[in-house]
Amino acid sequence: GIGNKSYYLLTADIDLADMPWTPIGIDSNFQFMGHFNGGKHTIRNLNVDYAKSNAGAGLFGRVAGNVTIRDLTIDGGTVKSTDSTEAGAVIGWLEAGTNNQDFCDLHVKNVVVTGKYVGGIIGYIHATNSEITLCCSSVEGGRFSSPAWGSNIGGLIGCCGYSSGTIYVARSWCGLDSVSGWTAGGIVGMALHGGPELHVVDCYNKANISTVARDAEVGTGTSVSGAGGIVGYTYNAGSTIERCYNTGKISTSGAYAGGIAGVTPGATITNCFNLGEIVKDSKGNARPIAYTGTQNGCSYLKGSWKYNTTKGDSEATVKTNIAKYCTADYGWVSNDSGLPTVKECLPTSGDACKVLGYNNTTVRPTRTITCKCKPYSLPEGESKHLTDITKELMTEDAAKTAGLDTTGITFPDADGKVTLAADQETVTLLYKITVTGDEG
Repeated sequence: GIGNKSYYLLTADIDLADMPWTPIGIDSNFQFMGHFNGGKHTIRNLNVDYAKSNAGAGLFGRVAGNVTIRDLTIDGGTVKSTDSTEAGAVIGWLEAGTNNQDFCDLHVKNVVVTGKYVGGIIGYIHATNSEITLCCSSVEGGRFSSPAWGSNIGGLIGCCGYSSGTIYVARSWCGLDSVSGWTAGGIVGMALHGGPELHVVDCYNKANISTVARDAEVGTGTSVSGAGGIVGYTYNAGSTIERCYNTGKISTSGAYAGGIAGVTPGATITNCFNLGEIVKDSKGNARPIAYTGTQNGCSYLKGSWKYNTTKGDSEATVKTNIAKYCTADYGWVSNDSGLPTVKECLPTSGDACKVLGYNNTTVRPTRTITCKCKPYSLPEGESKHLTDITKELMTEDAAKTAGLDTTGITFPDADGKVTLAADQETVTLLYKITVTGDEG
């Protein structure tokens, strides 16, 4: 793979000036497998027109392994999968495998993305026994669409597929002009039948979402085509949507539509709210929150559900409910519009964001690394010009040979890897720090 176990830091803004861009990670033989930190910089005018099977179009084409990508904005441009498959402004195809992967603080503005599986951040996720977290990210301006049958279009993630795993999306939002396809959602388009569990928490959508079933499905009850403010379609019974709201117009022709989700059999929707209009044609099906699934503590604007305009709550009541549950404890920020927004990651002592579930339960624990270093000092009156500082993760044998206290220390295995238990939130490591001066 490209950049396997390597770390990359972007140190300045870049204007690509609409020059043709070949994705980083062109196919399954050359996948990006490193760690990329955008340094909170912006890449402008990205132009991708890429056609290769199982590859993906985007800044990063195909990404795999224990990878992280964070702290980057893409502003302006077009991303197109010429063979009408996987496309995302940041990542076209994410090959999760059995690895845990984290993507944080990624923002896409004014980018047009087209393909069959389309997302502002990630087009397609191929998950197998993995944990994937996308947090504190957004898409604004631009439009995502596909006329193809079977297309899965999401504001942030297009399609979550394959057989297993867990995907968390937290504190993220969609402000696109529109999202449209066979299945479409403001945050996630589709989590496939038999695919990974999907947990979406503390997110909101302002985009208009629309979907159209193919002619053979209309009126038969066989369509799984759905449009939802947050999720278009998810079939895994363990999936959840919590503390989310929608203000965009949701519409369907011959399929399913819901203010929060289109089709969610077996999923649980808790404390979610809809202020957007829900529209269907004579052969479609629509509900104010979701067409199927368990709903707890949800409410919607009276008149928004065109099938029955007498039901629902006043705008003031819905906004009061949103303010009650979407609080600062979960990373929400109040503003003058009367609706809270999510702008930043929750403060943590580690390198990853907390993903909080219902009732402030930590769904995926934050991993904290604490370093213990032996103090370095010089005799009084002496000074050195330091030329280099290196660090080395110590093994247990090396620590004992040095006569160091190893109480409470976690040591790496023979391959240099440190393993944490599923419920372990902290780990203490021991490093050997070597300081070199002009005189050695």
